[in-house]
Amino acid sequence: MKHNNVQRIAISGSSGSGKSTVLQYLDKLGYKTKDYDEFAVEFIQKSDLVYSKLEEIIEIDIRIDGGVNLKQIGDFFEKHLDKEVVFEKWYQPLLGKEIKNSILISDENGTYFYDIPYIDKKKIVDFFDEIWIITANIDECCKRIKKRNGYSDKKTRYLVNRSLICIDGRSNVFYIENNNDYTKLRINVDEQLMRLKSEKKLNS
Repeated sequence: MKHNNVQRIAISGSSGSGKSTVLQYLDKLGYKTKDYDEFAVEFIQKSDLVYSKLEEIIEIDIRIDGGVNLKQIGDFFEKHLDKEVVFEKWYQPLLGKEIKNSILISDENGTYFYDIPYIDKKKIVDFFDEIWIITANIDECCKRIKKRNGYSDKKTRYLVNRSLICIDGRSNVFYIENNNDYTKLRINVDEQLMRLKSEKKLNS
């Protein structure tokens, strides 16, 4: 059950768009934040259901002490993108349910900002009061991912294209541009915060 003074704001966008950068900035400003990228890794490590599905798709033993071998999974999917598509189609809605339950359990009064990649594929768009979509040039997103993760060009382009958000036409969706100018990004985020304050939606 949602408290009357709770505002849930999801930060989403394509891979490499700058979701984490925005969340870190909000955290520095003192706002309540939660990175669900980390939650997703923990869920993969702990869920027997996810392990069984991965084992079914990958067809080799991926279990190690304390969970599953994420590097082995990543290497496999980089060579077999078609199988990653199959897994992600099954996995993202399941992860969405887990995220929703996690937020409901921890709900307290205040405004919360959540880093939620693939929000449309997780099927939890309607759960949030607002969605801030971080936008960036596709080539710039690819460059950031390649630098951060060292993936191949094919894998990088696949990740960016797969993570593009398709939720236009909603009045509670706001776009924040992030094309390699951190000062401008902060100004764009500050403008959204000012709007929230003016609409009395920014609760401590």
